[in-house]
Amino acid sequence: MSNPSDIPNRAQHSRAWEDLGQAIAANAERFSETPDSTSPATPGELTIIGSGIETVGFMLGDEELIRSADVVFYCVADPATVVWLRSVRPDAYDLYVLYDDSKVRYTTYMQMTEAILHFVRQGRRVVAVYYGHPGIFVLSTHRAIMIARREGHRAVMRPSVCALDCLCADLGVDPCHPGMQTHEATDMLIRGRVPDTSLHVVLWQVGLIGEMGYRRKGYINNNFSLFISYLQQFYGDDYSVINYVASRYPTIDPMVEAYPLSALHDPRNQFRITGVSTFYLAPKDATAADPSMLARLGLMKPGQSLRQSEVPLREIGRYGSRERKAFTAFAGFKVPKGYHWQEDTGASRFLIALRQDLALRRRYLENPREALGGERWSGLGDRERELLMTRDAGAIQVAAKGYRAASRINRAALAAIFRRKPLQVSLLAAIRGVIGTPLLEALSAWSKSVGAPAHWEGMRFDIELAQRDCLFPWTGIYRAENGEGGGHLLVLAGDGKGARVSVDGRPIDRFSFRRGVLEWRDAPGAARNGWFRVDSDSRGRRRLIGGIWQDGKGIAAESQDMLKEVAIGYQHPAFLVGMHHRERNGDRQQLDIRVVESEARGRFLCARLNREDLGGSLDFSGRVLTVGDRRFQMALGSVSSPDDEFQGPEWKREGVLPGDLCGSYVCRIAGLGRCIFEIDPDGIRIDGRGTQTIGSSANSVRWTSGPDRCRAGSITLLLDPITLYPFLYGSVEDQAQRSRRCFGRIPAALDPKRNEPEFGLSPLLWSYLVASASSRARGDGAALWYQVEKANLASVIVNAYLIPHLP
Repeated sequence: MSNPSDIPNRAQHSRAWEDLGQAIAANAERFSETPDSTSPATPGELTIIGSGIETVGFMLGDEELIRSADVVFYCVADPATVVWLRSVRPDAYDLYVLYDDSKVRYTTYMQMTEAILHFVRQGRRVVAVYYGHPGIFVLSTHRAIMIARREGHRAVMRPSVCALDCLCADLGVDPCHPGMQTHEATDMLIRGRVPDTSLHVVLWQVGLIGEMGYRRKGYINNNFSLFISYLQQFYGDDYSVINYVASRYPTIDPMVEAYPLSALHDPRNQFRITGVSTFYLAPKDATAADPSMLARLGLMKPGQSLRQSEVPLREIGRYGSRERKAFTAFAGFKVPKGYHWQEDTGASRFLIALRQDLALRRRYLENPREALGGERWSGLGDRERELLMTRDAGAIQVAAKGYRAASRINRAALAAIFRRKPLQVSLLAAIRGVIGTPLLEALSAWSKSVGAPAHWEGMRFDIELAQRDCLFPWTGIYRAENGEGGGHLLVLAGDGKGARVSVDGRPIDRFSFRRGVLEWRDAPGAARNGWFRVDSDSRGRRRLIGGIWQDGKGIAAESQDMLKEVAIGYQHPAFLVGMHHRERNGDRQQLDIRVVESEARGRFLCARLNREDLGGSLDFSGRVLTVGDRRFQMALGSVSSPDDEFQGPEWKREGVLPGDLCGSYVCRIAGLGRCIFEIDPDGIRIDGRGTQTIGSSANSVRWTSGPDRCRAGSITLLLDPITLYPFLYGSVEDQAQRSRRCFGRIPAALDPKRNEPEFGLSPLLWSYLVASASSRARGDGAALWYQVEKANLASVIVNAYLIPHLP
């Protein structure tokens, strides 16, 4: 094996690929499906081999082929096999760099073919390694073989072990008795393939129904219930299907899970179906023999009927417009930031040894702790060793890829970014301002300037862990609507003990969030249970995938939902409640934003200009307030630009506390319980006792000389955009000058009227949101909009700006 110092690092490997991409693109016009009739001056050689399903599962002689090749490519899913390949051929090209979440898989397959053929056309000996059997469910290898032979090169494919081979061995299936039928799952749906229920039926790629792209963090598979419903037409609701995943590691059992088809509408079971799952359905019906055929064969009077099926083969050797896109994309090819660079890990070395050492296999099977002990594996980290000892395929995969514990510093930095609006604004400005400065350098400078330490080199990994383990990255409002005016609204807020979940306006008292899955079970006899996994799309938009169903009833396809994040924006006219004025040509004008309530409209915001009501709804964007067809530029503490649409003075907020923020607040002080704050424009009384107010403005109050537990303090008052009831937050000091956080609100009516939907919600879902925000289950319901608004902006920064560009 090669010296570890000979193995290139990620940056060197990326540069090699980017140089190769430009070289491929430069030769794009030379090749077509009708090449010159003359043979190449120096024919190349292409050998495509498989690494099998299990770790380092090559055939005898394959290692020598890999060592002696001029150029080696590999497309291998198993980390330990990658480590072994790199130890044999440090210069090998990893074809996984061509996968990208923003690219359809077909383009990736075309690029894989052209990368392999590039060196073959130079007369060189090329070996391409694919996991499993290189010719089973692999378009790029068959295309490469076809084109190479067509152009006069020598090309061969060597067989290897595929998932079907493993399935037959593990499940005891003999394809010849009574016969076998296999289908790609999506193709089965779109072409109406009819399964022969009298045969063994094997269904491939069931974990990516209708998915044309690629996702490094796993496929959504939200069309899966359609597929199950299709199978139920032929097999019935409860026929048993086996979800099969072959063993990838020595001594680890394959996944063999049987489900009645109806159970696979349950999102908790769907979560077990992955991109490597294969379905097996045993023969359901017996086929009668054909007497006449058996008579003709001279066997016996009854005979057997045979079904003939002709399936046209697709043309895979063309260079049409779709295939040409692969060449075009190579011109500016960059290795995706999300590409996982496989390090040489101790866990991978253990798996390679496990493949070759039968005595070690036996020890690992019987006593994993003993097998992983001793001097031989002293280099394994404690957590790496723990993962290997579980003998769980997923945990082994994590260890082999390279386990790293989460950074507490990064977790704290992420929590601060999601909860503090000033940090979000300054971080976004720092990212957008990166010109000529490496991103990591700019981010490190930002962390230092705002006092938020972070290890940005490892932040991508910690973002992924936080999104899997914590609810704060998912604080938001999520909806699914149907055409009949119904649907669901799910609200998430907070984290840990302070987390809140409400569904359709009703709080969920007991729920769990583990490994990216939110789950709850209603009390016996209650209406709904739920199971959702969190996810974000390629543009960083958050969503929940799973289902809500009634207690005690089966989970049908209709129970499946993808709840998409509700876009609430980053400003609301509720910010402007109070009096504003401007001076123009010596004339003082007043604009009053206030809350009004009527029987017909419920609570709503109204604007009055010089004491005259303005008709129309209010909208606030940038610094511009729109009321009907009137527009007002608000100062908001900023200075006008010469390019502003509005010339002249802006509307400035007056410093008097508006009446809509005054009243009796029920407050909660951390560690001390509740108290009553009575606030009016003249000051504040706490639990009936007056204070010395030392400062107040349009939405804040500071005081001294209060009661012992609230001797001094500072609070901010805001109007909740959802309920239009006020709330406050801030801190107080007791007589010992200990500072404590406080939060309070003027209690909303049990059924606060907000009859005019916002944020694009239907009337029903809007009523659910108002109910969630005014819930008395917790005292912080009024802050919901502000929590969601901050988390919404933070998720855009993290998902759309950081993740795509962090190493």
